Amino acid sequence: MTTAAEAEQIILRHWLDNWVIGSQARTPTAFEEEQIPNDVSVGETEWAYVFIQDIGSPQQTLGIPGNRRFLRKAQVNVNLYVPQGRGIRVALDLAHEARTIFEGVRLSPLKNFKRADIVRVGPKPPEYQVSVLCPFEYTETK
Repeated sequence: MTTAAEAEQIILRHWLDNWVIGSQARTPTAFEEEQIPNDVSVGETEWAYVFIQDIGSPQQTLGIPGNRRFLRKAQVNVNLYVPQGRGIRVALDLAHEARTIFEGVRLSPLKNFKRADIVRVGPKPPEYQVSVLCPFEYTETK
């Protein structure tokens, strides 16, 4: 059985373990309900904001408590911010690296991340934003 909190822990650990060059993070990262990291100067520093968005939960089986299965659907959202004027190419390169962390990956006990989509959000002065949307599923038994 996987809960939403367990799924989040697995995903965020996977992000932190893979958003690196050598032993350094590619960019500072903020997670849901966290402040922007101290080493980020908005509009001057590239950085990432990662959160998980629940999408739906169809029930797969009926039965007594302990035998009810729900297919939980959610997506990892990776918002990447690059100072305006640094170039869209930098933002897209970071988005490509973020996409490879999840696309086609299986994180047990979650089901596969089948795809990851890059969305050009555009200028949000003083930054340019690109998002990577990575849908996934897992089963929860209640």
